[in-house]
Amino acid sequence: MGKLFEELKRRRVFRVAAMYLVVTWLVIQVADVVIPALRLPEWTLTFITVLFMLGFPIAIVLSWAYDITPDGIRPDDPDLRSDTAAQPGNQELIYAILALVLIVVGFQVADRMPANQSDVEISRIPIVEEGLPPPVTYVDIVTPPTASTANFALSPDGTKIVFVASGDNSGSRLWLRSLASPVAQPLVGTEGALTPFWSPDSRSIAFLTDNALKRTDLGGGDPQKLAHADFPRGGSWGINDVILFSANPTGPLMQVPATGGESTVATELEEDQLNHRNPFFLPDGRQYLFYVQGSPSTAGIYLGNLDGEVPVRLTTATSAGVYHPDGWLMWLRSGKLSAQRLALDQAVLTGEQISLADGVAENRANHISALSVSGNGLIAYRRGSASLRQLIHFDEAGKQLGMVGEPDGVIYAPRRSPSDERVVVYRNLHGNIDVWLMDGTRKSRFTFNPGMDVFPLWSPDGSQIAFHSNRSGKGDLYKKSSSGTGKESVIVSSDLLKWPSSWSPDGRHLVYMVSTPEASTDLWAVSVTGDEAPFEVLQTPFDERWPTISPDNRWIAYHSNESGKNMVYVRAFITPDTEIDPTLDGVWQISVAGGTFATWGPDGEKLYYLSPVGELLVSQFNATNVSVEVGAPKKLFATKIYGGGLDNGLGPQYDVTPQGGFLINTVVGEGATYPITLIQDWNPDQG
Repeated sequence: MGKLFEELKRRRVFRVAAMYLVVTWLVIQVADVVIPALRLPEWTLTFITVLFMLGFPIAIVLSWAYDITPDGIRPDDPDLRSDTAAQPGNQELIYAILALVLIVVGFQVADRMPANQSDVEISRIPIVEEGLPPPVTYVDIVTPPTASTANFALSPDGTKIVFVASGDNSGSRLWLRSLASPVAQPLVGTEGALTPFWSPDSRSIAFLTDNALKRTDLGGGDPQKLAHADFPRGGSWGINDVILFSANPTGPLMQVPATGGESTVATELEEDQLNHRNPFFLPDGRQYLFYVQGSPSTAGIYLGNLDGEVPVRLTTATSAGVYHPDGWLMWLRSGKLSAQRLALDQAVLTGEQISLADGVAENRANHISALSVSGNGLIAYRRGSASLRQLIHFDEAGKQLGMVGEPDGVIYAPRRSPSDERVVVYRNLHGNIDVWLMDGTRKSRFTFNPGMDVFPLWSPDGSQIAFHSNRSGKGDLYKKSSSGTGKESVIVSSDLLKWPSSWSPDGRHLVYMVSTPEASTDLWAVSVTGDEAPFEVLQTPFDERWPTISPDNRWIAYHSNESGKNMVYVRAFITPDTEIDPTLDGVWQISVAGGTFATWGPDGEKLYYLSPVGELLVSQFNATNVSVEVGAPKKLFATKIYGGGLDNGLGPQYDVTPQGGFLINTVVGEGATYPITLIQDWNPDQG
């Protein structure tokens, strides 16, 4: 043992070990200060510590086996040890430095190792903007491509951000990244997610899909469904573990426990209010902001509470507002980001209104702003103009054939007339949502009620137009002469929400979707002439959406989430007087990897639909009196259709023309994704 001790001493192992430990301690102390200042992830210090621990035996081995001599690094030689001992430079320090170099190299290699992630860029750009006192730091975060510019949210603790992006060929989903990291990770099971929002502890994310409110916990596990929602419009998670959310575009806010359960009504629609949406809980967990869509006298940002007091309108706006923890209301009005003091005890805005940025993106259809604020005061917004859409005719090869009208940022759900060149759409113009007719370059308003009139359909002969309206306080179905003359008449009225989808080619029936008390969307039909009562077409525990009837009136195509994702199916269209061979009384799956918005070709032998990423697909459909044959899906061409292949509650954004081509509501203009800008250390009260 004594000889080993002497040998360790001779080789300076003890001195190298001591020096290494001193250097390690110094580096860890510096890192403990620098890491929070640079907003690096919490695991960085642990990682450095582990690397130093791994480097310690490396330093010991080097000191035992090698000497550093004037002639370079050589294997240990007792005869040379005495010569090198006199050399300045502290051999022990050199060994430690060599080990540290290895550690740094290891750190760099680990940082550059390929991961199953999508790289994003981050640049820190200090700017002093006129009108804002220093210090203010602006940070730009570049994300993967997205068509959902307004769908992102900062975590309450200000360390993470979640956003909607495509990033691959699987369609839109949620992506998560630390603000201190250059990489983002896709969150499993969040395909089709919209409007994400955080739990107060920053450990879970809630989000909305086309038919549900869900949550996913960052600790792992599959997303959990909390509540059913037909075409939801925003949500918020309070400190009391209550979630407020908009369940549909024509109703009040709902509330549900963050663990799931029965949803209850949280707000009541008042006169001239179309809907309540996009809530935002304040720090006390009782008060909340929300947006009211309605007439000019009622629309705007309101302050409500869970105690049932009458909400108070704070200001007019084009999009929902958020709350800054220093006592500011922030909102958008036509792309201008503004802030003003909010006196919560008086429910009024006070002081001077401050402008922070212009040209901020917003989803004007859903009144969602590209704006988020964390619990520690970090602000995030994304610039970008409202997307313009152009109605464009295409053939099956994707060749552009012509356009209808001029680019427009507020048109939805185009339908081509079966009898002439006219197109019917609905438009959200200055908060008024009405049916419009387009004929060449001309636009003419078709409905004039202050309610929300949407999802127009042509009758088979082009003489009438059916549509949904909530003008009576319910979602009822109406029809009106396509000439624009005469009054609207009610097709079907009930307390349940309804949305029209297909007028049968024989002119007898209108097929529509119904939101049921059983928390699903089912298919019903009604006689347009009123000679029979509404009847059920398809009822399941799942959501069946946007049915369309084949040209021969025998089949109905739709998409359903019964497989866990939207798929296109076909089954027989059975009316009260239909007789069908039992062998044909089944269901045929058309899509393979997801599909939405099925539409029949003019001859009924082709069925078109959209993939999750907005590609236009077609399948052959051949049916006789005794058999059905379905062809494999074939890709026609990739589109820039508004909304991609998502069922986002705005209706189908394309139609098959009588000639067999396609009329597509196409996003035009700049397609690049704008970065998300962070504002750090914003304090307008500093002099």
